[in-house]
Amino acid sequence: MGQVDIITGTFSKSFGCVGGFVAASEKLIQYLRYYADSNVFSAAMTPQVTASSLKALELIQTRPEIRKKLWTNVNYLRKRLTEEGFDIGCSVSAIFPIMVRDNRKVYEIARELQKRCIFVSGITYPAVRTKEARLRVSVLASHEIVQLEQLVTALVEIRKSIPF
Repeated sequence: MGQVDIITGTFSKSFGCVGGFVAASEKLIQYLRYYADSNVFSAAMTPQVTASSLKALELIQTRPEIRKKLWTNVNYLRKRLTEEGFDIGCSVSAIFPIMVRDNRKVYEIARELQKRCIFVSGITYPAVRTKEARLRVSVLASHEIVQLEQLVTALVEIRKSIPF
């Protein structure tokens, strides 16, 4: 802190809300309000998002066990997917990719997982570069290890018929 001019963040990943923030000097914020194209169509946060963000901050501060469980789950799944040879990049968040690198296969794999009652998002071009198609896995504190293991097992089985 004190060494950068601007800090940006999102409420979607950390707080499960929509929107984000910019923290900077008053002068820089004023400049962004008038000249940032992304600001033209933006709107103020809704009361619901504000309340949700405040509650998320309260839970982060008062319930450290939730965060501990989340990171236990993230580290477990990352370890298991790596052991099974899946390309998960070097993400350090609770949302990380399983690289497929083929738009068609991403949707086929996501469909196969959904048939097994496992929901993951397929991310393809233009959201990512060509040949960087991936499954987007979101790990929660509420997941149990057995559920994470079901995902790994399903991916290993699916990979036999849809190589990736």
